[in-house]
Amino acid sequence: MGKIETTIFVDWENLRSDLEAIQNNPNTDECFKLPHFDFNNPDQLLALIRSFLELEEELKRIYFYRS
Repeated sequence: MGKIETTIFVDWENLRSDLEAIQNNPNTDECFKLPHFDFNNPDQLLALIRSFLELEEELKRIYFYRS
């Protein structure tokens, strides 16, 4: 059986503000803070989004929008 094609819609402003809050939290693991994780780095951002997929899902498209 093939993988399920998945499309993800991302509200960029909300994601960015959440990531900034996480990075500014003193209790956050260092791997999520600058320079280890930069939300302006497309490879790191793609890896973050892919981490939410199940094994049987394949990322087909990502749509970013601003609310």
